[in-house]
Amino acid sequence: MSWDTVTASGENKDGQSEAVDLRWIPPAKDVDPICGKTVSTDTAKPSVYDGSVYYFCSRECREIFEAAPEQYIGPHAEGPPQLEHTHV
Repeated sequence: MSWDTVTASGENKDGQSEAVDLRWIPPAKDVDPICGKTVSTDTAKPSVYDGSVYYFCSRECREIFEAAPEQYIGPHAEGPPQLEHTHV
């Protein structure tokens, strides 16, 4: 997962703080944490966990993740398991 921001906060030439819009731009591709498949984020099934967005190749992978996300991300994650379903 990649976090990119557009624009930055700062001060104007008079030294006053300016309100700046920040927005997150998703990466073009990401890896499904369940099956390990590379997915295009514009067509993937997203899910937010602990302030981060994760992308999935299918509704099934997303549902598996949402049932127990700590098994697939974080320090105790073992990486994508071998699943019984196939991806098209």
